[in-house]
Amino acid sequence: MTFFHRIYGNVHGILWFLIFWSLIVCAGPVHAQSPSPIPSQIPAQDDARQVEPVGTATFYSHAFGENFPHAFVMIDTANELGQKSVDGYGFSPTGLTPALFLGSVDGHIVVPTARYIRQSEPIFSVPLLPAQYARMDAIRTAWSRGKGSRYNLNDRNCVHFIGEIAQAAGLDVNPDSPNFKKPEAYLREVMALNPGVTPVEKGSERIVAAAVSAASGRR
Repeated sequence: MTFFHRIYGNVHGILWFLIFWSLIVCAGPVHAQSPSPIPSQIPAQDDARQVEPVGTATFYSHAFGENFPHAFVMIDTANELGQKSVDGYGFSPTGLTPALFLGSVDGHIVVPTARYIRQSEPIFSVPLLPAQYARMDAIRTAWSRGKGSRYNLNDRNCVHFIGEIAQAAGLDVNPDSPNFKKPEAYLREVMALNPGVTPVEKGSERIVAAAVSAASGRR
């Protein structure tokens, strides 16, 4: 082997050694790396808070008496500080006139009074998630404005309103129900379609007393 070949061989070997050494130094030690968390999994605690119920909706019926039969909902909520509040509403015509039996009339959202609640019957309760509560509030707003406030005894009465509220609360309803003019029968039908709801015992003093107390505080 000539002198030139020996030099070339040494240089070639040195070059490969330097390349190999640079790879070791730059790469560093190899460790098993755990996969990065999926973005949707990062705020796990926040997600858990979002799916916690923010309150309870209790659905009431009012039998025929001093007023027409009626259906309405009472909602108990608590904020992050644990402060509780109760709200309630239903949908009614603005006045009781013969026009009710002839077609559509003006309607409005009505907040039940303490006396009215006391004369009514709670049928069932269901926990509310934040999104459900928001949808219910959006329906209340939609039914209180413009054409949305139209009341019709046959196809847009208090039971139709409560049916939409029940759906917003995550409940199944029968769109072809024969009970749209029978509030209590309709609510019991909804309860039968949703075994997970909590039936309220007839004459439940605790439920009614809480709602009455809240309604009294609004006056």
